[in-house]
Amino acid sequence: MEIMLAWMKRLWWEVRPYITRTPNGTPGKQVLQLRQDMTKCTTYDKWAGMTKELDKIYALEDWKQSDESPHYNLDTLKERMGVYRRLQEVGDVPGLMFYLRSHLVRGAFGLSNAKLWGKTHYGTKAILHEYVDEVTRAIGFILNSDHKSETEELYAGGNYVHMSPYVGSGGKKPTLSKKIDFFRETLHSFGHTALCLSGGASMGMYHIGVCKALYEQGILPRIVSGSSAGSIVGSVICTRQDVTEAFDASMYATTLVQFMHAGEPGAMQRRIKRFMDDGVLLDGTILENALRHMIGDVTFQEAFRLTGRVLNITVNGTQRHQPPRLLNYLTHPNVLVWSACLASCSIPGVFPPAELMARTREGKAAPYYPEKILWSDGSFAMDVPMARLTELFNVNHFVVSQVNPFGPLTITSNRVREWPRMGAFDSFLDNAKAVHDWLKLEVLRHVKNLFTLGRAASESVYLTMPTQTGIVGQNFHGDITITPRFRWRDLLLILNNADEATIRQRIFEAEKATYPALQRIKLNTQFEVKLEDALAESLQQAAIDPKRTPGLGLDSKRVLFGEASRKTRVRTSLIPDVGSKAAKSRL
Repeated sequence: MEIMLAWMKRLWWEVRPYITRTPNGTPGKQVLQLRQDMTKCTTYDKWAGMTKELDKIYALEDWKQSDESPHYNLDTLKERMGVYRRLQEVGDVPGLMFYLRSHLVRGAFGLSNAKLWGKTHYGTKAILHEYVDEVTRAIGFILNSDHKSETEELYAGGNYVHMSPYVGSGGKKPTLSKKIDFFRETLHSFGHTALCLSGGASMGMYHIGVCKALYEQGILPRIVSGSSAGSIVGSVICTRQDVTEAFDASMYATTLVQFMHAGEPGAMQRRIKRFMDDGVLLDGTILENALRHMIGDVTFQEAFRLTGRVLNITVNGTQRHQPPRLLNYLTHPNVLVWSACLASCSIPGVFPPAELMARTREGKAAPYYPEKILWSDGSFAMDVPMARLTELFNVNHFVVSQVNPFGPLTITSNRVREWPRMGAFDSFLDNAKAVHDWLKLEVLRHVKNLFTLGRAASESVYLTMPTQTGIVGQNFHGDITITPRFRWRDLLLILNNADEATIRQRIFEAEKATYPALQRIKLNTQFEVKLEDALAESLQQAAIDPKRTPGLGLDSKRVLFGEASRKTRVRTSLIPDVGSKAAKSRL
């Protein structure tokens, strides 16, 4: 049914220009040609220009400029924007700080509502863009406003209190330390965005294109999670100061092909013999050598301090009651990243389970757990570790690049739309898809119950209980789910290493699949990016004169100010400072 609905929608979009007229009378052939040109665009700017032209052809610009919508309260939206403008005009910084702290929440006014992003080819309501810009200006206004010293605050009467704009603040100026507290606490309450890269064996190369498109637009999240094949791409990104190196197709093709001995005579015979002897098809030591060559001997803690990015890798236990783990610089700081990747890529029956390794004082690799605990493919139990990321890093917005073969079985309406919905037949297809999604979730619920209650399933040889229930019971989608268009050939060759030409094609296809989501991701992450920048700049000002911010610990200053500003931006939001009031509120 999933395939049938997809083909019906694609067929409809192909024949629609011939049987319906556009509002401005543009010929159907011209519309089709414009769409075909969009599929060949090599840059986002060209693609965006063509989508804007399509919106004009279908008279969708009128919908964008209209403020009315059932998905948000227009009067409240306009009132809030008016308050932000008035407070900036009168220079009421404390009032503006109070108002932002009171009303700045994730997804306000439908910014996260998929229905506001499925109507047009590009963007959404113009008033929502204005709202985001107005809040961004307000944050910049607070950052650039004058502040008094701690001595002036002491002589002025002691404690500073955020006053409501309806009461009035008397024109008081906050101190720099109060600004830092405001930015830190507001960012903490607003939350963070994470990029989750799913498993998918050789189809994991699609993740490279998704990350490339996000990076080129300056919205690649600092928190990155990877499972199985996604852990390889995530590790390469989070262990390199120059992120563009992670988008080099030749690097992946050369390393994987050379180390995996692809295409050598007798490979199939060796795999069959290995499976009969050891129960696995491929040699784990060969994959280990390839990962060590690409990633190097770097730990999670070292990767974080080197790049400022928070790398997370999921692994699954091999014993019946061994729960899956999320590895990062907080939970397993001394684990070598390549060993985590090796364990996360150990598909049952394909690669043998692997140990987590750490670096000893002598610089040698040694088992992290003395008990020699083995781990396997993390995507089988925790492909998208949303709950754990929320607990550790206050993540409440998830961008998921989903290429796992199990993913399409559970993904519902959160997937990014390739074309907007228009007309009665589009509504019919959407309703049919909603019914299909409901039936799919019901079936999955019953299958999960069967796995949970069935004793035979729990005694499986190759799959532990978390693995069995995880395949059908976990969520494979996030707030925004990007799914590149697969080919049947991809599924047939899912365990084969792709050559350079194939990897380049997959990167290109993944970039095109990411383009429709970029505007939505930008608007939903602009607040946190601006708050991170403001916090980093305020902390840099405090570093120039430490006496003006006595609440900041010396250790935090050494960590925060010892790196470049873009790296500092992450540390300011993800490393608690136990000496500040903001940090104490988190502990």
